Amino acid sequence: MDNDSDKEIELFLSRMKMLIQKGQNYRHFVHRKSRNVRADLIELGFSSSIEIWQSLLELTRKDLYKPPEPDHNGSGELIYFFMKSMPNGVNAYVKVKIKSTDTGELCVCLSFHPAEY
Repeated sequence: MDNDSDKEIELFLSRMKMLIQKGQNYRHFVHRKSRNVRADLIELGFSSSIEIWQSLLELTRKDLYKPPEPDHNGSGELIYFFMKSMPNGVNAYVKVKIKSTDTGELCVCLSFHPAEY
């Protein structure tokens, strides 16, 4: 990645972490019907969904899996893709974005589950 891309990723991570630390009103986890969240948490070595947010706070630019892409919903928001090794050795696939709302910004975790590839 070039310096501009590195700066963009660092800025995103900084904003994401700030929103997560602000608390529940500034973050949202999308529960997919196609995923068994409880089974995913167990496989990742987690005992609660709160640990997902703690793991997101540990993400770095080096965890970036592929370049960000525009959300398919047409909002213009970028989705960032990360691959993070969990303490139990399982790799987690992570998709996250920052969504603009009427009341400010919201960190949205779109995916956080064991990597399948």
